Amino acid sequence: MFSQILVPTDFSKKHASPLEIATNIATKYKSTIHLLHVVEPPSLNTRIFTTNWKNGRRNRCKT
Repeated sequence: MFSQILVPTDFSKKHASPLEIATNIATKYKSTIHLLHVVEPPSLNTRIFTTNWKNGRRNRCKT
């Protein structure tokens, strides 16, 4: 019935229960579980810093 199950997660404890449910279903139907974790890219307004390893100073990158 279910050959593949997609489980969105942020790996927090609140998402442990849906993963357990998906695991039970996957065991029953011999399905494959796929985890989906999405990371939001940084905002364009975020200042990005790099480290200058020669002198240990932090430099702001040009955006």
